[in-house]
Amino acid sequence: QEQKEQQLQNSAQTLMDYLTLHLYDEDLSLSKLSEAFQMSESSISRRIKQITDYNFLDYVNRKRIEYACSLLSETDLSVNDISKASGYVNDITFRRLFKKYMGVTPGEYRRQA
Repeated sequence: QEQKEQQLQNSAQTLMDYLTLHLYDEDLSLSKLSEAFQMSESSISRRIKQITDYNFLDYVNRKRIEYACSLLSETDLSVNDISKASGYVNDITFRRLFKKYMGVTPGEYRRQA
């Protein structure tokens, strides 16, 4: 029983390490994680929810927007460059999600920072 719990702990850590490493990859997806860990997408999704309290997409978006906030505050990169650096292919999606999570546009956030 203890060994099984240790294995679960290790696989959870491995999963989160992988996720952290690939967080800003434009092609990050549940299917990619599913392939990498030889687990179903629903199992991966459930595991991420157990660990973070967020579903996969919400967790990824929160982390990416958090990173974008630091880039907006600490660099002079354009919003488009920050969008790409944060893992978003589509600039419009980035701006919409940024506003959803932060309550202001990236430009407004930068001016307030």
